[in-house]
Amino acid sequence: ASLGLPEKFAAGTMVPGPEALEVFRDETHRNWARECADKAVTLVKDTQHILPLDPKKHKRVLLHVLGDVGGYHDPTKDHAKRFIEQLEKRGFEITLFDGTKPEMQYIGASVKSLKERFDLILYFANIKTSGSDTVARIRWEGPGALNSTRYIYDIPTVFVSVDNPYHLLDAPKVKTFINGYTPSPFVVDAVVEKLVGESEFKGVNPVDPFCGLWNAKL
Repeated sequence: ASLGLPEKFAAGTMVPGPEALEVFRDETHRNWARECADKAVTLVKDTQHILPLDPKKHKRVLLHVLGDVGGYHDPTKDHAKRFIEQLEKRGFEITLFDGTKPEMQYIGASVKSLKERFDLILYFANIKTSGSDTVARIRWEGPGALNSTRYIYDIPTVFVSVDNPYHLLDAPKVKTFINGYTPSPFVVDAVVEKLVGESEFKGVNPVDPFCGLWNAKL
């Protein structure tokens, strides 16, 4: 009552309209967001020395999208679409992994057939905690997936996480790993720029992304 909420409710002014959000679309604020993303994105490791990615060498990309469906605390989703668009603008050919297709099933496909079709396997993870979840772990889709380490050694593999920074716990064998920390268009753009060498990695690990696993550092 002291805030005048009954009167605001009656007048329909209790909740600001969509136009109130325009303040966040100010170019100054957008530049701040770009700067934050540029300084945050972290190259955790690249022990295979594959970066920067080059469409002349890694043109045919098999992309696994993990999560990216929104959650209870953060309903944003589909950031992989922007990720794909930015990569395609730079000359990469992206094929989305679909475990229902026989030609995509790692167990059924030979290493030779995969190497003939793809130059790079890329993982884009946007996995969030939802509701009362206490952890955000990877749920592998499709036979084999990244758990089959033979493909990591035969086909260059890169893992990008734009949310949870602890996915090396479930994928310790992956040789190149990048953390973005926040799923946003600005982070996605910064990740792609750094993947292809248009910008250098500036982020410093604020946590232990190796989760205490010695083999995750290899």
